[in-house]
Amino acid sequence: MTDIHKEPPQPIFASFNIFMNIAVLEDGRNLNTKPTLCQPSDYVTLCSEMDCYVALSACPQDIVPIHGRPDMKPQDIEILILDESFPEIPIRQTWVPEQIKTNR
Repeated sequence: MTDIHKEPPQPIFASFNIFMNIAVLEDGRNLNTKPTLCQPSDYVTLCSEMDCYVALSACPQDIVPIHGRPDMKPQDIEILILDESFPEIPIRQTWVPEQIKTNR
């Protein structure tokens, strides 16, 4: 944020990874990075109720197979910012991928 001459109100310790499939291992310190369970058409809608800064990434990871693609090639991201009155979005049931449902 200092690149845009802004100081965060508090330190940012972790990212909010919406489509990633990462499990914390039993030791509580290490991570198991797995391919995503999401499909290319999956999306999320977020609504900010105050001014905010948002940093987005299409996960430019090309070392581990986190994209769910065998070539590990980073993919594009599509972002739509609505700068108008935001309609009330009905809350729907939480989506759980089939792969997780069957492993419970």
